Amino acid sequence: RVRMICAACLAYVAFFLPIAVGVDSFTGRYISLYGVLAGAVVAGSCAWVQIPELYRTEIRSTAHTLAYIVSRFGASFAAYVVEGGLSISTAACILIAAAVAAGATTSTLHETSGMRLDSK
Repeated sequence: RVRMICAACLAYVAFFLPIAVGVDSFTGRYISLYGVLAGAVVAGSCAWVQIPELYRTEIRSTAHTLAYIVSRFGASFAAYVVEGGLSISTAACILIAAAVAAGATTSTLHETSGMRLDSK
């Protein structure tokens, strides 16, 4: 599962690169954004399966709360990115950096597929 999440983050980045370099055609952007969406859904789905196998409920609930708070700051920042005059390419580069960070941190997780889980 760890490799699948990292591959999904890599696919996310690969599909976002044409937008970052400035693809102007509607069809090119549409295909790229569809691939970005698919990569995000796959990574998120795999993470939802693996995280409960790795961490206790107390840790997960605290982490989900922290992730929610960070997402609210990100949502507030996104409005300034969109309305602040930044180009679509710059916004794509910001999202690519976030996907690279997610893939790098995911690669440090332990693989749980086919493993016996301790009952702690």
